[in-house]
Formats: sequence, C-alpha cells, structure tokens
Amino acid sequence: VRCPRGSATPLLVDDGYVANATGQQVACSVGHFCQGGVEKPCRIGHFQTNTGAANCVTCPRGKFQNATGQTSCVDLTTPGFYTVNGIKLACPPGKFNDRTGGLRPCDSCASGTYQNVAAQHSCKPCGVCDSGPRDKCGGSFEGVCPVCSPGTFVNASAKRCQACASGTYQNE
Repeated sequence: VRCPRGSATPLLVDDGYVANATGQQVACSVGHFCQGGVEKPCRIGHFQTNTGAANCVTCPRGKFQNATGQTSCVDLTTPGFYTVNGIKLACPPGKFNDRTGGLRPCDSCASGTYQNVAAQHSCKPCGVCDSGPRDKCGGSFEGVCPVCSPGTFVNASAKRCQACASGTYQNE
C-alpha cells in the first residue's frame, strides 16, 4: 500500500513495483521481483534481466544459477555435474557424468567399476588384491579383498588363493 504525497487515499502497489518514500511507484530492480510492494531477490535456479518484474524466470535446461538475485544463468561446462530446475548438482558416489551441458542425469557405474567420490566424470576399475579380485565391488564401494579359506594361501604372483601342497596346511 502506498500513499502518494498530497493524497489521503491509500493505493495498492502494482506487481513489479515498490513504493518510494514519497509514495511513488518505482520499478523493481533486475535480478529481483516485486509482489505486493515487496522486492525480493530471484531464488537459486532463477534469474531476471528486466526491471519491473512480477516474477523470475527458471534457468533453461543445461544452465544453472546457484546464487540469488542474478540477471543470468551459467552454462554447465564441468563434467561430473548435472542440472535440475536451474540448479547445478554433483553426481553422487556410484554415478558419473562425462558430458558437459547438464542436460542428462548421471549414469551408474558399469559392472566391474565403482566411484566413491562425488562429482566425477568416470568410474574406477575394481582392483585385484593379492588374494584375487575384490569382492562386492561396484556402485560407490571399492570392495574388499577376499580372505583365503582354510587349506589355501595367498599366491601374490597369481593374484588368487591357491590350495596348499599335499602334506601342508594353512589354518589362518
């Protein structure tokens, strides 16, 4: 509500405007919107290039804005990220994104690979221990080295568990 100088009749402030000290309507600033005479910054994922705006615009697909009160959006040029509703998000562990542009979501690591760190452009191959290929490797988990069962031992050069020779044993 505003009261223009010299008037006793209050008037509503139009959307896109605020009232100044003399009761005159003033256009809302860029990067902001005005409703009910209150100016607010555009929230993350949104922008506004014009003055006198009643709302902000959502960033287009593949662009983001992670700050408030902005006049533009930013192109996503970093692999390992994607955009949702104008917000830049990191691929979580177990997923990756090797593309720029943010138009497609992150992909899951393929069988035999894992990624235990967020915001990555690729997955890591599952390793091999002295006792053989890692067990339960995949997604965000690098797996664990298998434990050789009694009667076998770690053959480091062959990278696997091997049966003990006849007449010998391994009970650990």
